[in-house]
Amino acid sequence: ANTGEFALLVRAAFPNATIISFEPQPKAYEKLVSVMRKDKNFKSFCLALGERDDKVMMNISKFTPSSSLIAKPADSYGQEIEMQKLDNFSGLIENKGTTIVKMDVEGYEYSILKGGQKFISNADWLYIECRTTDLIGCKFSEIYDLLISKGWEFHGAYDSEFSKKGKLVYFDALFKNLLKVNN
Repeated sequence: ANTGEFALLVRAAFPNATIISFEPQPKAYEKLVSVMRKDKNFKSFCLALGERDDKVMMNISKFTPSSSLIAKPADSYGQEIEMQKLDNFSGLIENKGTTIVKMDVEGYEYSILKGGQKFISNADWLYIECRTTDLIGCKFSEIYDLLISKGWEFHGAYDSEFSKKGKLVYFDALFKNLLKVNN
């Protein structure tokens, strides 16, 4: 969730949606809560998501969106944080309307998906940042293979970023849950 930029975009596009955000960095979480403090349909949790429940060391960068459980940015410092499986929060998804799950977790997407199979099976759409060069953690092919095996369909790449030499660096992948979405 970082400091709420995406939550604000979602709120502008979907005024009545329930937004559930996870942000492990305490300082970024404080800003997130401050930004969304008046939003009655906003829930947030100050923790990381992963394959297991544990305490883990996170590399906190001065540029908070680059903080990572895997990569160690040059300007980062380590901070112990709580990690839980996404499946611990399955009860938060209500079976009304459309559920979209967005992930941008600097290479930890595959681990979250592994710890969130029940949670994501209740979602209609997944929107996941995937790196293609300078890999941090998982590869797109791992995410793709896992989701396809669980009844998801790849629906395209969005918000692509290219290097100065024209090489694809990362993109956001959209997946549709074929077990839930008929169109």
